[in-house]
Amino acid sequence: MNTIPIQTDTVTAEQKDKDRVRAQASDAAEKFEAHFIKKMMEQMRASNRAMSEADGKSHAHFNDDMLDVADGLVADALAHQRAFGIADLMLKHVLPTDLSPKPAGSPSPGKTTAQDSKP
Repeated sequence: MNTIPIQTDTVTAEQKDKDRVRAQASDAAEKFEAHFIKKMMEQMRASNRAMSEADGKSHAHFNDDMLDVADGLVADALAHQRAFGIADLMLKHVLPTDLSPKPAGSPSPGKTTAQDSKP
């Protein structure tokens, strides 16, 4: 009986390489989403400051550094949850189909997205 040797080393090495590429791309996409969210929050806060100064309301700027840190932490948490979907969109366009993650479901419990309801 002839047997064909299974090349498990190359299969696992190839899978490890795919996993590494997927993890690196996912990490970069998540960091970009966090950066995007943080910049958006900075712009919202700057607009709020400008409007309050225009109204004549004085604003103490001594907490601004702490608010910036808090904005960064919130942005990181939202990006980790993929709340805005920016990271998923980037990965969909950057990674080959076999490496792309499945789209995330709805972040709200009990709600489904159009993708979730497909058979």
